[in-house]
Amino acid sequence: MVGRSSRPRRGLFMEKIFQKIILFGLVVYIISATSSTSGQAIGVIIGIIGFIPLLFIKKDEIKQVPFNLPILCFFLTLILSTILSEEPGNGLKTINSLIRRIGLYYLVIFGVKELKTLNRLIYLLIISASILAIYVFLQYSFGFSLFNITFHGEEKSIYGNRAIGEAVGMILPVALCVFIFSKSFYKRLFFGFSILTLSALLLLTTTRGAYLHVIIATIALGIIKYKKALFFIPVFIILTFLFPMTKGRIIKTLDLDYPNNAYRICMWKEGLETIKKYPLFGIGPGCFKAKFNGDVSVHCYNNLLNIAAEGGLISLFVYILLLSSIFCYLFKNLNNDPLKIGILASLIGWFFYGMVDLTYMGRLGYLFWFLVGCFVVLKRNEG
Repeated sequence: MVGRSSRPRRGLFMEKIFQKIILFGLVVYIISATSSTSGQAIGVIIGIIGFIPLLFIKKDEIKQVPFNLPILCFFLTLILSTILSEEPGNGLKTINSLIRRIGLYYLVIFGVKELKTLNRLIYLLIISASILAIYVFLQYSFGFSLFNITFHGEEKSIYGNRAIGEAVGMILPVALCVFIFSKSFYKRLFFGFSILTLSALLLLTTTRGAYLHVIIATIALGIIKYKKALFFIPVFIILTFLFPMTKGRIIKTLDLDYPNNAYRICMWKEGLETIKKYPLFGIGPGCFKAKFNGDVSVHCYNNLLNIAAEGGLISLFVYILLLSSIFCYLFKNLNNDPLKIGILASLIGWFFYGMVDLTYMGRLGYLFWFLVGCFVVLKRNEG
């Protein structure tokens, strides 16, 4: 009897250990979400170390996780495209990168059991981004440097560091929702300050796609639930006048001869030409950039176009089914929970941002799946 009863206890103890490892990995990821690509990868790898044993302990629970089938089908289409491509090594690298990003979704679901823990993780995400913003402004003002953040031109912008701008743009709608919902005066004061610092940091990066993300997400917040959120848009616009280079970049958005715009249009045309040549299975995941000497910054500047060019129309069809299932789930399970509304608004902004840039990879790929995982945890812990 003693031996039999000790086995379940030992199993529960080991399960808690694995969950702690996952949670530690999530904390490492969150701290690095806006500042370090390698830190994000390390955090996810730590979490996966704790998650792998749970694959055997919680087989039944894993089967019940939303979106398993469309995720699996998406990977199968990419694997098939990789096998048929001329450079399968690039495909394997891309698939490995996507596994880390989508793996973050499962880490959140199995590493976060309580709403209190989830709230703390989201607060930590906002706080770590705010600390980065404060650091950047100190560097902006006094010129010292601890991290690889450089300023360009007389206007002193961190133009070129789009990764920071993209991540901050994804976090801002969630921070705005937390600010509106908070009943404590001190919480509102803190998150209000965070919103202003994050907005200024975003503007300093001159990341136009992230501006679009924030504005669309804010409009979504106003339409779905919180009309007060719409007051943030004029505040955001007023802040742009503090940064001359930001204002100049926004003005050039409609200028088709502006080099960045012309380059984007060129990549769209290249993507369409690639789809014509390789319609069903694409040129191969990660192989589009190989056409341009492997420059990592080369892509189709559109999620759907990039997936169709690299994975073919079959991968595009499955990817659209995956996104459709995710957004249907979000809208179906939406209620008055402010975090759910903030997450949905941010993901809507992410979708539209993905029409003019590549957002399913990079830091935004991590943040997308992190927020989707948070939404599923919120739904699971209702009532």
